[in-house]
Parts: sequence; structure tokens; C-alpha cells
Amino acid sequence: MTNASDLLSVLIGRIVVAVRRVFYVHRGEVTYSAGPIEYTFHGGDSLWLDAAGNGYALAAFSGPWQDPFAGPLSPENATFVEQCGKWTAFDVSADESFAPLIGHEITHVELMRDEVGILIGVEIATNTVVVRAEVGRDELLVDARHVSSTS
Repeated sequence: MTNASDLLSVLIGRIVVAVRRVFYVHRGEVTYSAGPIEYTFHGGDSLWLDAAGNGYALAAFSGPWQDPFAGPLSPENATFVEQCGKWTAFDVSADESFAPLIGHEITHVELMRDEVGILIGVEIATNTVVVRAEVGRDELLVDARHVSSTS
């Protein structure tokens, strides 16, 4: 099993071609405050990040995020989704926060660890944007900030 640090350590030089965010949807209402992020790279492979099962550490997974409730749904699962909602992936490649990533090479990856060395977040940067993904409140919190150029 590959750990998150290993998966993140090889991102420098990769070109981002798409970004998806995974948000919770219940009865048509989307909760945009937290959720996994998925990067797709030139060549078609992907990596997604989320809060680990312990709710504290950062987890990284190779490949695209898979919807555990992709159809067809059993009657029980359909009832559950109707009553409780489900996580759903959204392509955010064109969104203002993430569009500057598209077509750009990752130039920097900074792992964020707590005081005892547990990986709790990561900053992934291109020459146009820095995306910070950090576990907080049992969820993955993601923030993108544009890099200002100086002439």
C-alpha cells in the first residue's frame, strides 16, 4: 500500500489537466464547505485527497474518486440517498479558484505535519496558484490562492 507522502512526493513536474471537488448533496442542496479534491494529470492518471478515516490525517489515493452510490441503486441505497444525501463529484476546472491550475506544471509540494509528524495537509503549487488542502473538523478543507506576479 502506498502512503500519502509517497504519492504526493512525485507530483512536481506533473501537468494538471482537470480538477474535481467532491461535495455533499442532499435533496438538491450542495454543501460546498468541505470535501475531497481530485487532480487529473497529463497522461490521464489522477490523485485524490481526503480526510483519513481517523478524521485527523490526510489521505491520498491514486486513481479517480469513485462514487460508492453510482447507479443502479438497490432500493435500500436509493432510500438512503433520498433521506440522507450523498457525496458527488463536480468538475471545477473552469472555476475561478482552480482554472489557473489547468495546463500548468506543479512546481512545489509542501507537506504539512502536526507536532508529532502526522501528515495533516499539503500545499500544491504551480506558477499561478497555490492549493492548500488540510484536514480540519473531520473534513478536508481546501483553499486556492492565486500567485501574484511581480515585474
